[in-house]
Amino acid sequence: MNPVGSGLSPLSIPGEKLELIGSQGDYVLRKAEAGQAVEINVVESHLGRVTRATQCFTRYRCHLAPIFAWLKAVKRKRNAVSKAPIRSAFLGSNVCDKIRLLLGLLRSEQVRAFSLPEIIGCSVDAEWAASSSTIITDASLEGLGGTICPVSNGRTLRLWFALNFRQSSDTALRKLMGDTFVSGDISRLELIAIVLGLIIVGEIQGESEGECTVLSDNTAAIHACGPASASLPCGGRE
Repeated sequence: MNPVGSGLSPLSIPGEKLELIGSQGDYVLRKAEAGQAVEINVVESHLGRVTRATQCFTRYRCHLAPIFAWLKAVKRKRNAVSKAPIRSAFLGSNVCDKIRLLLGLLRSEQVRAFSLPEIIGCSVDAEWAASSSTIITDASLEGLGGTICPVSNGRTLRLWFALNFRQSSDTALRKLMGDTFVSGDISRLELIAIVLGLIIVGEIQGESEGECTVLSDNTAAIHACGPASASLPCGGRE
């Protein structure tokens, strides 16, 4: 997959969130490596952020298991005197290794999503034209994005797109919907995310009849794609 001519940097997570995840993980590792107990609520917060971020590299999500297991174990413990839940605990080397691994993945440009202009400008091998694709999208008042998963002959390709409304210089959406978005706009933004995914699938499949399954947590957007169906061939034909 070769981004063409957009001149934009790869991204998957807003920069400020990626920085927060990184600094929080570094803090946890510094304390653990110094032989100090780590605040349980900090590890729990970090795990929540990393869990969401690992949507960008799902095959590595199994490495979250030791961190979940550690949290489950320490939350059962009580102070020997007050019997209150403990607030900090020591991290084992296995948990530290997993945190370090996941941080390394998040900081690697090779596993991050591409920005929307890059995805649409990507060249995809013609052999994927007959693929069946799954589109998973989401949107908020801050931005929208999704992932496209074409499957052909037992092989899977993973493409990502993301658009941050505050950072984007593209004013097309604002011309359609105004300068600011409110909660009442969310269904339309969810639908736009789906449409962008369908455009990308259309670029991949060309004139082929490959099927496309759309997954979204917004019922109104799904119904707008087709009558009471979350699984539609690309182009809206049943």
